[in-house]
Amino acid sequence: MRLIHDFYNRNEPSRIYLATPSKEILCALNSIDVDSVDFSGKCNDLSSISFTINRYTENYFGNLIEANGYELVSKYMRLYVTNVGWFIMDTPEIHSTGNIEYKTINASSAEIEFKQIPLDTWKVNKGTTDSLEMLVDGNVEEIDGVEFAKENIKFHNPQNKKLSLVDILVSKVYGWEVGYIDPIPKIYESFENGELVKTPVLLTDEIGMFDISYSNAYAFMMQDLEKFFNCIVEYDYMNFKVNFYRVENYGKDTNVVIGFRNVENTNDVTVDEDNIFTKFRVVGGNNLGIEQFNGGSNYLIILDKYWLNEKYLSPTTIDKYNKWSSFCNIARYKYGEYSKEWNVLQEQIGELNTRVPNLDCNPENWDKLSDDELLNFKSDYEAQKLGYEKIYVDEEGHFDIDALNASPDANIYHQIVDTILPNIDIEIENRKLPTSEGETDFIETYKTTWEYFGVNELEIKLTSYQDIVNVLKKSHYDLTWERYQELSKQDNEKYPTLTEDGFKDKHDEYLKNAYQLDENNTDSCAYALKERKKEVSEKEIKQKEIGNNRNALAQKMGLETWNGQTDISSPESKGFSDKELNEIYHIINQTTYTNENIFTTSLDNLSENVDIQQKLCETALEDIAVYSLPQTIYSTTLDNILSAAGNELHANDLNYGNFIRVGIRDDYYVKLRVMAISFNPCLYDNKFSLQFSNMIKSGKKRNDFVSLLDMAGNLSNSSANTSFSGSVNLSDDNIYQILSKILQSSLFSNKIQNIINGSIGNGSGVGGDYLKPSDIYGNNGFFEYIQSELIAANKIVANSGEFKDLSALVAAIDNLLAGNLSAELGHIIKLTAENVNIDQAVIRDLIAAQITVSMLKAGDISADKFHIASDDGGLEIVGNTMQFKDKNGVIRIQIGRDTNNNFTFCLYDETGKGILIDSTGIKESAISDGLIVNDMISNGTIGKEKFNFSVLETDDSGNIVQNGQVVIDKNGIDAEFTTIKNSVTNIQGQIDNLESNIPYTMNIYSSNGTIFGRGLIDTYLTPNLYLGQTEVTANYPDSQFIWTRQSTDTDGDHYWNEAHKNGTKSLHITNADVFIGASFTCSFFDGENLITKAIF
Repeated sequence: MRLIHDFYNRNEPSRIYLATPSKEILCALNSIDVDSVDFSGKCNDLSSISFTINRYTENYFGNLIEANGYELVSKYMRLYVTNVGWFIMDTPEIHSTGNIEYKTINASSAEIEFKQIPLDTWKVNKGTTDSLEMLVDGNVEEIDGVEFAKENIKFHNPQNKKLSLVDILVSKVYGWEVGYIDPIPKIYESFENGELVKTPVLLTDEIGMFDISYSNAYAFMMQDLEKFFNCIVEYDYMNFKVNFYRVENYGKDTNVVIGFRNVENTNDVTVDEDNIFTKFRVVGGNNLGIEQFNGGSNYLIILDKYWLNEKYLSPTTIDKYNKWSSFCNIARYKYGEYSKEWNVLQEQIGELNTRVPNLDCNPENWDKLSDDELLNFKSDYEAQKLGYEKIYVDEEGHFDIDALNASPDANIYHQIVDTILPNIDIEIENRKLPTSEGETDFIETYKTTWEYFGVNELEIKLTSYQDIVNVLKKSHYDLTWERYQELSKQDNEKYPTLTEDGFKDKHDEYLKNAYQLDENNTDSCAYALKERKKEVSEKEIKQKEIGNNRNALAQKMGLETWNGQTDISSPESKGFSDKELNEIYHIINQTTYTNENIFTTSLDNLSENVDIQQKLCETALEDIAVYSLPQTIYSTTLDNILSAAGNELHANDLNYGNFIRVGIRDDYYVKLRVMAISFNPCLYDNKFSLQFSNMIKSGKKRNDFVSLLDMAGNLSNSSANTSFSGSVNLSDDNIYQILSKILQSSLFSNKIQNIINGSIGNGSGVGGDYLKPSDIYGNNGFFEYIQSELIAANKIVANSGEFKDLSALVAAIDNLLAGNLSAELGHIIKLTAENVNIDQAVIRDLIAAQITVSMLKAGDISADKFHIASDDGGLEIVGNTMQFKDKNGVIRIQIGRDTNNNFTFCLYDETGKGILIDSTGIKESAISDGLIVNDMISNGTIGKEKFNFSVLETDDSGNIVQNGQVVIDKNGIDAEFTTIKNSVTNIQGQIDNLESNIPYTMNIYSSNGTIFGRGLIDTYLTPNLYLGQTEVTANYPDSQFIWTRQSTDTDGDHYWNEAHKNGTKSLHITNADVFIGASFTCSFFDGENLITKAIF
């Protein structure tokens, strides 16, 4: 606490000044009722000050005058309190008693202005295109079409403030800056390969991920940021700096001692024994438990020293409990290792059973994508391919294909490289072709690459092959052609005559399917199934052994079944007796501990689930220790230590956040943190109070972190998310570690496939979620889409069906529509045009060649159905048109309907293009130049009525006579044109004169309306200039639009106008531009001439 003393070594009272929102001091408030001043300084919260001011005050001569600033105090005005800091006013309350008018002033410390900064859809380190780190120039790197942030946003990055979280937040309010950053590293502990690893991390290097739907900067820093990083945000509202401390390093341990022998008057000590629990059911987010880490149980029993005494338990029970608790703390990690091993095997067994080729090996799952979507699809798989090639490398960092082939990721990698990417390239190239001619076939070898299939799929495949073999064998296609011919001669009814080619095709198909049934063929389906089952069996045996070991350990960890061991390898002794168990049961009080911040997702594999359960259990053990013993709450009343003589040194240390010692008795003091100090800084009277944080005891520790971070309240509010990194530059050492984390699961292919198919399904109607159970049983099932290698059913009823290959012993088909129909032997009872469509048939030699005109029975022959032509091609009748052609095949005469369905007759020239005569008469092209001359026209045959103008001439005397000269209204056409031109010129001059007299007008548009609350001004003013009814703003530069401000602050207006004299078409107006009230004028100049203006 900063104190100033006068000449007589007395505390100098604080003075309160009124200032503008931009912190320009206006005056000292000289009518404050000093007895009403109340300051409350708070730790980790807004501080406040309140007082009353009178409207009038007496001057030196005893006359009443209006007090300084009385009419100026209003919302968002600033107060500067010497020795304390800056505050922002709320709306004053006006009071009147009839004779006296006064106002009540309430103000909050200056950091409240961070509440005015919205954080809407605000993302940090989320990796999405709208996340802050992805929006920093130069911080995005593209690898094979995939964008990555080169560097994440750290807690504090002084070298690049755009990647510094606290700088981003603090800079949002003008005038504030980042101050102190805690330099003491925090030690993080973790278990790696069964060993405890300690990692020191600076607060500046911590990295957090946030996705804020809607909040403000103050709420985010005081809630999300503090709890995520376990830090304290301290606002220095005297110097406008924001300081950041780790919670364990916050506050100074002072020498201040308060007791009954100095300033303490009373103290109250309250012990809370109503909220003590000793058994906890641990639950995380999404009903996560701890059973795979905690010996198969979700319950923890915690007995603090408060209970471990002879008041509650016998000495032998206490001794055994301590040994049992120690054993469980060690055994949990061994149990977790067993669970991981068991889960890894479970995942491997599941993968061996359910393995299927990636759905995108089949182009039908993505060939309907647009070109852009297909390229994005390709980029996704290229990124996966690159990820695998960066994970499996040799000592020199080169891709190691042998290491990959020995891993569980070999199958998905080869499917991407050998099938998916080549098929996508084929699709891209095929789309470039104008027709289907020349298209490349897709790669389909994946269908019989048995390494891609698990037990379930192989069994289905094998059944399908067996069914086909049985059908073909029933029709004797298992025989050779030679043997079948021999049997056909002996019994033609049982072995009917067949064509050799047809039989051999079916025989080859039989051999191909029978080959897959033979386990002796190492590339057969049957062999693959045998090997896959062998792999499953080996892993199941190993899994059973691990499961037995885990169950035996769980038995030892149980309170009732513990065998007295203190270590996993120590010899057994006696566990709890029934009497000792009853002692413990009598002090068991059960509750539920919930931590929603720790959870699993669908992308977490079974091994990762154990790690997450371990984290939940460790966090719970630390948090619930608080609730296993009673907590003590302290409060005290004391004299004003700031005004007490001789306490100046103490007063300087007495700051909220610091620790002092409070006397409970003369011989007993407790260490407490000061959370709030309340006093009158203008009077330093005896009104003084302190508030302390709740010191929480847990095990051997005692702190107030839960209280300080506002994390108390119930057992489900504990936070367990912390992330850090010293450097996250995109390099082989870290980005591929991240990829390794993503790709490490043997089920990665299925998980990624679900994501890809889901996103494609949302965007284009292709793909989506697939159901892949081993067995489904039910009376009814309704599916929008089923993909299956084999459907075995007694009867299928469907409205329609599409089959690429349909094999059937007997098919009863009412109507058959076929493009091509091939059959070895066909018995057709009735074949008519009503029940069969024949696309192509070879009938010319059989029927058509024998048809004569006399055989035709037709009343009419339709020209639409027959093409009639002469042998030499000179005559053709097509539909309702008849054409005659010359020897060169050029149409010379056409009779019939034209394209407009009108009857025409056309005579063409020798080119077939020029029309000489049609139904409307002779065409100009039929009369060549000079064909009609003057002599060919008889005198008197063309009358004057054929002319639409007068034809006159004059003789040598100027008399008008007949001539070919054309005149208009007795004037030559040249003279008349000159007259018309002059008239047009006169009219244009009149139009130009009218345009020069059209006035300019202008209005002003505000982007956020025209009414603003105090301190909420943020808008853009834009002029709209019109010439008549036409907007012409864009025709003129910004420099012709000059803005000026008019307000009660004439000096301020002068400086404002000078700052905006260069002109602009978009004026940004904020709180800093308006003091009480102001108007803004936009003037449009042409050179030095004012053309028009508008006022806002």
